[in-house]
Amino acid sequence: TYTFELRKGIRYSTGGVVKPADIRRGIERALLLSGDEFPKLPPYLAVIDWLKRWPATGGRGSLLLISSGIDYFRGGFGPFYPDVDTAIDRAQRANINLWSIYSPTVGHRSRSFFLSNMGQNNLSKMTDETGGETYYLGTSAPVSFKPYLDEINLHLNNQYLLGFVGDGGAKGKFVRLQLKTELHDVEFSHANNAFIWPAK
Repeated sequence: TYTFELRKGIRYSTGGVVKPADIRRGIERALLLSGDEFPKLPPYLAVIDWLKRWPATGGRGSLLLISSGIDYFRGGFGPFYPDVDTAIDRAQRANINLWSIYSPTVGHRSRSFFLSNMGQNNLSKMTDETGGETYYLGTSAPVSFKPYLDEINLHLNNQYLLGFVGDGGAKGKFVRLQLKTELHDVEFSHANNAFIWPAK
């Protein structure tokens, strides 16, 4: 059992207020729709769709995906699924951190070590490049989400805004970011790229 408080002001793209019970129902539904008798939802298309609907508030944003990371619809045998880069691009443009907790699906194909490892690699790429992180316990289901949610909460409570001036040109562009500190044992989590909007 995990008890938590939602940060004030979290809303759906429709403007409705997100309630703790909504989070619980979403997690329960995701875990129920996981057998071979149910279609596997493409996780990265779901992220892209949510990012399209994200309200343009101008503030920080974070999205948590609980998934095996396996794309049964558009996945191939290459190292990364085709929709991962699109999800990263959209998240970086919108200044949204993506986080994920690996949770295997139920069914014969999901027991494949190759697919599980590929799913984790894709989740890690997506979250690392947007300033978030992926949490997993090997290829097993997590015993509890609590330690992962606690760590995500710690990160979210220690976010800082970094501003800089740049020229986005006529169409806008991405610039590569690399942050360093002189302090020992301090690590920054941040998106690999920042999008500079076109000059007005």
